[in-house]
Amino acid sequence: GTFLHYNRYVEPGTYKLNSDMDFRALITNMHDWETDAKEAQGLIKVTIPEGYTTDEIIDLFLENGIGTREKFVDAIQNYDFEGYWFLDELETKEGRRYRLDGYLYPDTYYFYTTASEVSIIYKLLDRFDEIFPDAYKDAVKERGFTVDEVVTLASMVQKEAKYESEFGWISSVFNNRLSHPNYETQGYLNSDATTLYGLDDDKGFVTGEDNEKDGPYNTYTRKGLPIGPIANPSYSAITWALYPAETDYYYFVAKKDGYNLFAKTAAEHAKNKVAALNDQ
Repeated sequence: GTFLHYNRYVEPGTYKLNSDMDFRALITNMHDWETDAKEAQGLIKVTIPEGYTTDEIIDLFLENGIGTREKFVDAIQNYDFEGYWFLDELETKEGRRYRLDGYLYPDTYYFYTTASEVSIIYKLLDRFDEIFPDAYKDAVKERGFTVDEVVTLASMVQKEAKYESEFGWISSVFNNRLSHPNYETQGYLNSDATTLYGLDDDKGFVTGEDNEKDGPYNTYTRKGLPIGPIANPSYSAITWALYPAETDYYYFVAKKDGYNLFAKTAAEHAKNKVAALNDQ
């Protein structure tokens, strides 16, 4: 490949190849030609990581030379994006950070640097609409949730779980607490991730004192779900929020490696916290 100057085509990635391809075909098919074509047209590839907050998404576009913060915020907070069933049902309450929190779907997109902030948000909303099938809409109604509540729960699952393999169990903890408000957890979700999102400063961690400060995102001082999503969740997180694993867990605590220890009772949870602390 180097001798024939073909090595420049080979890029890390997943490709569909077959045994009928000759050497040149194999080499040239291990390249993202679609991206090349789009970049040649002046399009910029923007990948929004799963679980990014709205502020992080805005920053990502600004880093790529697209739009201004003021216009992004204005579009997200005020523009009338028509034709979306999930926005028609959305009832935003005072204290919610961003109206469209949770609906700016994380994925890979292509934009011109001259694209307007409104057109960009439209594209993200289009993608959310595509990944939320009719079966999920029916499941939302069957469970007695609103779409915004499911997206809120999904955002919590996304932020609390470091590994996707634990999405189902994390979701089960929150769902169990919501479904059994008379259990010892008393309907409180006690999520540090929600407290963190409600803080004025982005210090990256939560203290016990922070969890005592009441606010619309504090699930230690207020029962049930926070006022809105705390991030923009993935399809997987939304799925697990709607269809949690079947467990009798009500507690979890993270170990040093990011995996969690789960428990049914406060007594078991206390032991797990010691174990997690010792693990560190």
